[in-house]
Formats: sequence, C-alpha cells, structure tokens
Amino acid sequence: MLHYLKYHLLTILPAIFTLFTLATADNLFVGCGDGMHDVERTIPDTANANACYNACKSDPTIIYYTLKPNKDCICYKYPPPPAEFMPGGPNQCNNQMQYNLIKSSWNFLRCYESPPAGLTEVGSDGFRNCMDVKCKSNEIALARPRNIYPGTVYCICTSEAKLAGLKQVTCDYKRYYAYKHKPNTKRIITRESRPLAIAERNNDIVGEETE
Repeated sequence: MLHYLKYHLLTILPAIFTLFTLATADNLFVGCGDGMHDVERTIPDTANANACYNACKSDPTIIYYTLKPNKDCICYKYPPPPAEFMPGGPNQCNNQMQYNLIKSSWNFLRCYESPPAGLTEVGSDGFRNCMDVKCKSNEIALARPRNIYPGTVYCICTSEAKLAGLKQVTCDYKRYYAYKHKPNTKRIITRESRPLAIAERNNDIVGEETE
C-alpha cells in the first residue's frame, strides 16, 4: 500500500508543479502604487491575483495587470506614471496595489539607488520594451519610471557583475528596478549569411582532418 501511494505521488507531483509554474511564471513585479490610468479592462469580484493574471493574459494586447484591494482586476497596456508609485516590493505593497508585467523570461532581482557608473540611460516604452527590446541580448535590465506620459521608463542594459557594490533600496518611483534573464546568444543565420556560415563550418572540418 505504501509503495502504491509513493508511486502515484511521484507521478502526480510533476503535473502539479507544471500547473503551478504555468499559473505563476509570468507574474513579474514592476512596482507598488496607489493609482491607475488608462486601463483597458476592469473585471470586478476577482478571486485572487492568479485569476486576475489569467483573465488579463487571455487578451494578447494586454501587458500589465493589477488586483486592487477591492478585488477589481485591472488589465492595462502601460505602467502608471511615476507619481503613482509607492515604496514596496513583491507581495509587500503595504495595502497598496501591486503592478505586474505579464512576462516569462525575466526575473525581478531588487531595486537600487543608482545605476552602475558610466552607463547611459535611454528612454523606453515601458518595462517590457526595456527588457524585450532594449536589453534582450543583455543579462540585466535596469528600469526607472520616467515622468513622460504614458508610463515610460529610463532603461539601462548591463551585466550582473556590474551590480556589485550598488546600494540596494526599497523600490519606489525614483529607484532602478533590476531584472535578470539568460540572454539569447545563439547566432541567427540569415539567407545572406548562410554561405559564410557553411564556409566557416567546412574550414573547421578541414582543420580537424589535418590535425
């Protein structure tokens, strides 16, 4: 009997873990706040944050979601402007709203008071644009809410090594939100570059044969 229960537990756990991952992997913290602007959809009486996430994710045009304290689920395309941001962290918004990005390949690390020295901030069309467009080939994306409507950010792309020694602080509207992912460094072979890639591969093979 014990062996039977153990066997079935081992077969069920991976499925449970997979379902949990699918339900929570895209929840990416981008700030705490007390206000919302230009929302695309409001769903009242939403049971919990995961239900809100799933409802907003069903619309491919939606980028952010928030479950308000009154259980209204808010789906929107741009983060709120900096004036709406309040101090806090993931699941620690002190009864304020938590702003979340629907995303899967990045992880939130922490907030910093200032960025690494010598790096230039560039304007970006929101948190997702900073990560997926500006910093897609980098390990680290730093985003700071920018006072330009709608909720754009300043963006810095860097490596994790350059975060060493920076002062960690509570996230707020003047802080740098740090995100990490494994950049895609695979070489993309286009039609034009294919002959060159084949030639390089043939040279490697010839080199191996002559050694």
